[in-house]
Amino acid sequence: SLHDALPIFIASALNYLSDEIEDEGYFMMLKKAHKVMDIVRFASMWNLDGMIMIGFCEDEYQELRDRIRIPFVVYDGYSDKQSRYSIVTIDDYDGGRQVGEYLKSMGHEKVLCIADNHICMDLDRYNGLCGGLGNKADFLMIPASKEERLLAFYDEKMEYIKEHTAVFAASDLYAIELAEYLIGHGIRVPEDISIVGFDGINAGMRMLPALTTVYQDNRLRAETSMDILTEMINDRSFSKNVCLPVKLRKGGTVSKTGSKSFPVTN
Repeated sequence: SLHDALPIFIASALNYLSDEIEDEGYFMMLKKAHKVMDIVRFASMWNLDGMIMIGFCEDEYQELRDRIRIPFVVYDGYSDKQSRYSIVTIDDYDGGRQVGEYLKSMGHEKVLCIADNHICMDLDRYNGLCGGLGNKADFLMIPASKEERLLAFYDEKMEYIKEHTAVFAASDLYAIELAEYLIGHGIRVPEDISIVGFDGINAGMRMLPALTTVYQDNRLRAETSMDILTEMINDRSFSKNVCLPVKLRKGGTVSKTGSKSFPVTN
């Protein structure tokens, strides 16, 4: 299921991609598709030079590659092997590792990771967190539905969350949402629970205090995607997987341990 951060991610991607596509002298067409086969039909109607894809799974991209000859780049892909298409991704593991090392340096040992799945990119972020901490962090699978999270889930898991001194959320929106929920229930951020997100969206920077997060450069991602696609258009045998770096951006939602004011439930 699509989590709440996806619309913001796509909006940011389209903003930067449109600039890069125009700079290369191409015209951008936007197609929303629920099934990968819809793209096959769409591609057959237009004389497309290339495509940039967002939002499908690895097996679907492989199926699409088998059905069309148009070169395409996967903008948000995850694959541990070279394919007949190109992938631009970010170093999710290293992002998690940077968070783990930072939290460890601030004295945090009981750390919780929250995400709406435990596969692919989010799993890499969790494994990186554990690597940076030097021990295994706890993991809590949260519902993809915002209504379900806010109406019942956080209430049910409150005591469990309070057992931890820090929470690493797999996306900034989950981090912001949890921070607002905790503050609304009398729990101080970061004095009682520190919170870290992932993505570096503007909403996190506007928080008071600003969200500590792992920043990814969406402009660089768009530039890289278009550079690769241009190469693929000129050389149909070319494909390339690129993993871009990410960087921890310290805000005000992490503090040193030792000032928790609420009782911890064992």
